[in-house]
Amino acid sequence: MRYLQKLPLMFALAAAFLIGIIGSIRQNSQKTVLAQMVMVMVLFFFIGLFARATLLNIKEQHEKREKEQEEIEKQQELEQNKESESLGKNIDFAAGDMDDDVFEPLPVSEFIQKQLKRE
Repeated sequence: MRYLQKLPLMFALAAAFLIGIIGSIRQNSQKTVLAQMVMVMVLFFFIGLFARATLLNIKEQHEKREKEQEEIEKQQELEQNKESESLGKNIDFAAGDMDDDVFEPLPVSEFIQKQLKRE
């Protein structure tokens, strides 16, 4: 993060250094080289400001997308947990609705009454 804050200055200094070296190799006068260095420093400082703003914007968008993705994943996990908790609570006991089969209880009460009468 600190390197992004220093980006405009680093661009300006690197460009001025290169212009200074090129000017001294060409053997230009010092006034000309210094004037070129100042102009290039100002130009590259503004380019660095633009680059820093762009990079910070990209970083913020990336963090925002990651946060949204995490929220979506949490919501999906909660939905899955709710579905798995409710699984088995809704049992359909009348799965095969067949009215042909009539339930007849076992004749236990009749058996008990017969045994009591015998005694």
